[in-house]
Amino acid sequence: MRILLDTNILIPLETPHRLIDGKIARLMKLSAKFKIDTLIHDANFEDIRRYGNDIGREIVLRRLERYNKLEYASEPDSNFLKKINSSYDTARVKYDDKLLYALFKNSAHLLITNDNGIHSKAKLLGIEAKVYRLEQALSFIEKTFCEKEIKLKKMRLFICHHMILTL
Repeated sequence: MRILLDTNILIPLETPHRLIDGKIARLMKLSAKFKIDTLIHDANFEDIRRYGNDIGREIVLRRLERYNKLEYASEPDSNFLKKINSSYDTARVKYDDKLLYALFKNSAHLLITNDNGIHSKAKLLGIEAKVYRLEQALSFIEKTFCEKEIKLKKMRLFICHHMILTL
């Protein structure tokens, strides 16, 4: 499974001197445990380069180097931008649209973001089921990959000529 992370998930995770949200920490731990590929996009780097604090920005950019990058991510085409009613005029909108376009082109299975604009645009594209908020992603991974205890009622087994019958 390949999960693309939005900048609003990465910044709280990678900013120095900031307490990491327990949900983000759990997401990353489960991703590592179940070999879920957490990916970043070049747009994440572009987005973070806009931040004013030079030292903090450089630290976050260096920390992002440990993530796998989404390879061969193409630029959104005009048909895509028209579908999502994107003006593509501000840097922030441009970066968000690039992430959504990568998901739209099936470069990843899921996009994790808490950005309402991305969620709205995903709905216009009909891919809202692939765009998760942090809590939804964590719940999905836990339900899909984590072991579950299954309680069975007591059963009586009878063995008859190589067949097992359960009553």
